[in-house]
Amino acid sequence: MTLTPPSPAAAQKLRDLFARAHFDRQTISKVMGRDPAASFRKQNLPLLQGRAEQATTLNTLLRWLLLAMPVDSATVRATIEPEELEILLETGLVRQADEGYRSDLLVTIFEDFYAVSDHLRELESGTNPDAVLMVNRTTWRLGQYLLREPVEDALELGTGCGAVALLAARYCRHVVATDLNPRAIEFARFNAALNGVENIEWLVGDVWQPVEGRKFDRIFTNPPFFISPGNDMMFCENPYELDGFCRMLVREAGDYLRDGGFYQMVFEWAGLEGQTWKDRLEEWFDGIGCDAWAGKGYTVEADRYSLQRISETVEGSAALEHRFPEWSKYFAGLGVREIHGGVMTLRKRSGENWTHLREIPEGFDNAGEPLRNRFNSLDYAYGTDDETLLDSKPKLADSIELRQQLKLEDGQWKLTVVQLELRDGIPDRLPTDPSVLPMLAALDGRRTLREIAAAVAQQAGQDPERTAAECAAMVRALAVRGFVSGAA
Repeated sequence: MTLTPPSPAAAQKLRDLFARAHFDRQTISKVMGRDPAASFRKQNLPLLQGRAEQATTLNTLLRWLLLAMPVDSATVRATIEPEELEILLETGLVRQADEGYRSDLLVTIFEDFYAVSDHLRELESGTNPDAVLMVNRTTWRLGQYLLREPVEDALELGTGCGAVALLAARYCRHVVATDLNPRAIEFARFNAALNGVENIEWLVGDVWQPVEGRKFDRIFTNPPFFISPGNDMMFCENPYELDGFCRMLVREAGDYLRDGGFYQMVFEWAGLEGQTWKDRLEEWFDGIGCDAWAGKGYTVEADRYSLQRISETVEGSAALEHRFPEWSKYFAGLGVREIHGGVMTLRKRSGENWTHLREIPEGFDNAGEPLRNRFNSLDYAYGTDDETLLDSKPKLADSIELRQQLKLEDGQWKLTVVQLELRDGIPDRLPTDPSVLPMLAALDGRRTLREIAAAVAQQAGQDPERTAAECAAMVRALAVRGFVSGAA
């Protein structure tokens, strides 16, 4: 299979075809359900095939580009314009077959980009180590946390089909995207042409080698982070022991960042006997010259992780039964109790750096702006002494809500829960003493914390210095969690 990038005019014709057919996330989800790609492992082809039987333009595209099924010539003539079919054939998206026309590719929609990759069934077969992975949950996770601010240039390591690079190209004047797999770069170039994106430089090479000596404002990556005893599949495995590949990226990323630049990564790391989930990351971040924010999204026991990953990469129960003991022995020999997964963001900065580790919820709300706000609030919390804090004008985050829960006891409603809730792309909850609510309401960015503390002390008849110290400690704790930032 060879892909030929479409000309700008041909790409527009393809996008017009997709739009006319309503080949979009909302319609596909409505017609095909939440899991629309045909999979050997899930054995869902008969179900999905039944949902795309009628002769419509959308169903022709669904059968080709989601189900990898043939469409007979009569149906193609009735649903696809001749010029559109010619472009589909010339680009390699569709090929002629004995049954009519078919495709061996998968098209997924990432935000509003079309991303072409190998079909899921090609990946599940385990026969092609150079297979190009489709947009998946980790792609969405990286896109969710991507900082979407205008910058000069950015780098994506291991671009795969190029979906996140396409998104970043909206915010960066110039994007460099690399991959060790030349076939991935072929797909990524095709996707850039298909989507009319021209400000991306595509390079083949291993990790930093293609960009040696260059520095960037943003670096982001969804690396092959599976923790496994082998490295057969380039798109998900690597030759390092355990999580050593991701650790290496973290330790070296600062060398390729400009001062103030950010590095973002979706990743997994090992949980060893006697370690908390934070211990390993703190060692990774020590002495790298970057502030570090990392969120743990999940934890999986080692045996369950082995079953899950083997089933995702190798087809057939016989192979599963053969490989599971190998994985179990590998993890047991290295003292691995569990595997953690999440996302991190580093910022290169001189001076004393801070590290903030927390748990994050599932979900894919846009977290880029909330994450940027967290860096601002953490700078405020960790980089400000008490006197400077008292002279600042702290402000509660705009997305904060107060939740109060009452319970009926003895015929009276009694307050049982008072909780601040941060409702943005990185939600959080914080139990709160009702007595401090008036002070919190005063954090509006117009008065200094010193003025607010003095008013609280006067009203409560407390020592002003002690009250000021308590208010400073409270605001600092709120800032660490993202509930407060310094307005001035």
